[in-house]
Amino acid sequence: MSKKSIIMMLVLLVMASSVMAEEKVGIRSIRFDEVARAGTELPFFVSVADIYHRNLDDVHVTIDSPDIDIYMDSQAIDIRAGRAGSFIIPVDIPWYIPAGDYMIRFTIRYGDDEQRSYYRELLIR
Repeated sequence: MSKKSIIMMLVLLVMASSVMAEEKVGIRSIRFDEVARAGTELPFFVSVADIYHRNLDDVHVTIDSPDIDIYMDSQAIDIRAGRAGSFIIPVDIPWYIPAGDYMIRFTIRYGDDEQRSYYRELLIR
């Protein structure tokens, strides 16, 4: 085997292991009213699945958007191998937010500094 082939195999191995590390947990669904009014409470329903088939401790979801001054962290739950967990996270939309489209980030955190983020759009009327 050539030196170039060995290096290429090592690069692919490192890439594959980093992809596997990212795939421990994923969001199965995110549900919320995609149109909201400023000054109201908006509940977000988030379902998280263990897709790595290992027990995951202290899984929690953070919802944030600096553009509309929201940051809310769920309580931590443990997810058993191959199972899913659900979160209901109520978020107050500040009354002073002007109408418009805003990006909301959903971040799953688990383990030591492991996380994945997903983005959805919210329309404020």
